[in-house]
Amino acid sequence: MFNEKIKLIWADKYKKHVQSVLSSLKGNRLHHYASAFNLAKIEIEKQKDNELAESDLLFNGICSMALRTDNAEEPFRPLFSGPNGRSMISDDLNDVHLNFLNASLTNIQDEQLKARIGDILWIRRKDHKAGNIATTAYLKSADALFDPNTFVYFTTYLERGLLLAGYFGRHKTTFKEIVKFLENKIDDTKKLESGLCLAKLLNIWFDYVRTEKKIEQYSKIAFEASELRKQNNEYLQEREFLNICVKFSHSLKKDEDTQNAYC
Repeated sequence: MFNEKIKLIWADKYKKHVQSVLSSLKGNRLHHYASAFNLAKIEIEKQKDNELAESDLLFNGICSMALRTDNAEEPFRPLFSGPNGRSMISDDLNDVHLNFLNASLTNIQDEQLKARIGDILWIRRKDHKAGNIATTAYLKSADALFDPNTFVYFTTYLERGLLLAGYFGRHKTTFKEIVKFLENKIDDTKKLESGLCLAKLLNIWFDYVRTEKKIEQYSKIAFEASELRKQNNEYLQEREFLNICVKFSHSLKKDEDTQNAYC
């Protein structure tokens, strides 16, 4: 995949080139970034600049990896895999690549790319500085991509950001900022009459935040959302919100049982 004879070392020419590639994006998802770097690589190869082409291959590869939230230690899976091979995963990167990415991290302004690089450095090197940069960048990316109709993108960033922020300390400002963002979005979407964005946000809150102070309030919001879906004959969505009500109620009962056990 990579040319091992090329030893990438971050320099101004890479910064300018990355900025140029990002200015040509056809969309705001990371697969658009991967496509843009791939097209740039094809053009650069015609100019015989092997180092820039290699950097494009690297950025194309890291942007192509799919982010998942069900595996905290290895959140990136290959875009495709099959009997004849697979696309890039973070373990494919050697020290030269990681050093190059580390040097690029403070020179790249794009939040999605910054989150991807920082998270890779956290996973591979447990670099706390890079991990914290990724956490903040995930929050900014989630904010920029917020859309109740296509909520998978922003909620994936939100969930990964919460997980990292929780690891670095629930008492720290970044975790509190992400929780505030999440709870604000719950308030913003609670009156929607259709869709499951609110359900996803409530489930994230339950999994990563959950406080006794608000669980009854959010259970009520889930019930009201189920009633709205019922009125609009959205029965599958109604059931989803009712399931959230049950989950929240069970959690409340467990908390009460625990308190009673110590009384």
